[in-house]
Amino acid sequence: MAATSSNDTTCIPLAMLGGTFVAGSGRPTPAAGTLEDKAFVFLYFSAHWCPPCRGFTPKLATFYNKFAASKNFEIVFISSDRSEHDFQEYINSMPWIAIPYAEEETRALLSDALQVEGIPTLVLLDQAGNVLSTDARMSVEDDPSASQFPWVKVPFAESIYGSSTTHTGGCNFINKSLAHVPGSSLLGKYHAFYFSGSWCGPCHHFTPKLVHTYNQLKSAGKEFEIVFVSSDRSEADFMTYWGEMPWLALPYTDMKTNRAISSEFGVRGIPTLVLMDPTGKLVSTETRDDVEDDPEGARFPWVPQLVKSIGKIRGAEATAIGLLFAERATPERIAVLRHDLNVIAEEEKARNGTLRFYLADAESTVGLQIRSLISLAEGDVFEEKLLILDLPQDSWYLCEKKGAALTLDAMREFMAAKLAGTLPVLAVDQGF
Repeated sequence: MAATSSNDTTCIPLAMLGGTFVAGSGRPTPAAGTLEDKAFVFLYFSAHWCPPCRGFTPKLATFYNKFAASKNFEIVFISSDRSEHDFQEYINSMPWIAIPYAEEETRALLSDALQVEGIPTLVLLDQAGNVLSTDARMSVEDDPSASQFPWVKVPFAESIYGSSTTHTGGCNFINKSLAHVPGSSLLGKYHAFYFSGSWCGPCHHFTPKLVHTYNQLKSAGKEFEIVFVSSDRSEADFMTYWGEMPWLALPYTDMKTNRAISSEFGVRGIPTLVLMDPTGKLVSTETRDDVEDDPEGARFPWVPQLVKSIGKIRGAEATAIGLLFAERATPERIAVLRHDLNVIAEEEKARNGTLRFYLADAESTVGLQIRSLISLAEGDVFEEKLLILDLPQDSWYLCEKKGAALTLDAMREFMAAKLAGTLPVLAVDQGF
């Protein structure tokens, strides 16, 4: 049975869990249908070898022992352990049930359906299998007394800016006088969340550039604000680092909002600059590139480019990307290719596709690295090549016209064949 999705709500039918469960030594074998009378079910993706998992599991066990009966929930452990022995040793420390280690296909199916990218991950389902939260770990951390269980999620915009109808709620930021500034004050102007930390070398390199661009925009009378969202390791480090910045900050102690904002935008590395429009809608999660390319803010508010330079690749390890290699093309030819690739990117966007497109218009370290990864050697004389690189699937797909220039029609045929599943699948070099 497959997971379903409707209106952005994923459903994991409990039948997907298989119906056969095990428990740690000294505890009875779970009965068939053990989940049928539960109002809620947690899926706990974890592993014995993972230090953050070993740190969180005792907290979750305390939570389970206190509230499983009164809140009528069960937890199902879905293991990422490396052996049956490790799995058994780990489940012995847990008071809940588990999918058998041998049920590898079931475990993989659930992980894929919920797009689990790291552990520990705790997912909360209701009795019908509807996903209530994919970040229940943070809820357990923030609400160990279960006073707000089952943690009905407040829409992100309301949690930051407050309710548009009641004009209440929202979070508070702080200004340089340490006075509270309501989140609603960001509405009506472009604003950005700056994820950074004083311990991060690239952050120290980028922050002065961002300060320069911010000051340029302010001097030009642009309605723009930035909020610093800290990854610092202490409040003292936070205050020292924020002292280098002229904008607002999220209070260091408001870790709940910090995690919520980071989770909303999928922040997995710093520095990250996320740009919002005056209504609080996302413009781009890659505004750092725009600041780097346009330090004076001439192109503000930086409408996202659908085709970027290959040197701006972000997140290729997590999602498929489209790449056009044309390192030896003339500037005139590059202009044609960029136009055609932009048409392809527009068409991909129109069908709600997820591919992001990049152009290699000059020889670069990143381009040579990718060529090596997929065995496109310099012996190819750097012919024009369009390809899709899918690192999560360890595969790639090639659109190539030997001895001929790429055309828009050829690119469209390539994309259509990829959608139809008729392209040959090529293997990525696992040694990369």
